[in-house]
Order: sequence, then structure tokens, then C-alpha cells
Amino acid sequence: MQVFEMATQELLLKHEEGNLKNLEDISADYYWAQKAINQLEKELEANLPQETMTKIRESWYKLGLQESIAEDIFYDQGFSDGVRMLLESLTWGPVRR
Repeated sequence: MQVFEMATQELLLKHEEGNLKNLEDISADYYWAQKAINQLEKELEANLPQETMTKIRESWYKLGLQESIAEDIFYDQGFSDGVRMLLESLTWGPVRR
């Protein structure tokens, strides 16, 4: 039971609202991806006109928004499927043949 409690406590701490503000502190993959994005943005700023950078940032924002919406859809569908499976398993009974 102690292992379960420790794992649960870790998950709760990991997903507290305050901790989710700095995803770099939670995920090494997120940290390195953010670092690569920042480096790419610096390189683009150095080589492209400001108007083009504005369009690129707008495109990044809209792509992020689209990905966020898709994630919400997939999460909702997964939750719905999980509840449906749980309800079906609760009402399942053996079948005689």
C-alpha cells in the first residue's frame, strides 16, 4: 500500500496547477523541445524581416491552438470510451450456450 500512496502522491504533486505552469520542470522532453524552439526563433529573427516573423508567430499560435483543440477532442473521446467500457463491464453477465 505504501508504494501506491507514494506513486499517487507523486502524481498529485506533478499535476498541481502551480507545477503545470512550468512544464519544463516536469518533462525533460518538453524542456528540450522548448529549448530547440527558442533557438530556432532566434535564428529566424536574425534572418527574416519583422513582418515575416509576425506571420510565423501567428502561424505557430494557430497551430498550437489547433493541436490543443485536437487534444481536447481525443481526451473527451477516450474518457467517453472508458466510461462506456466500465458501464458495459458492470452490466456484463455470463452467457450460456
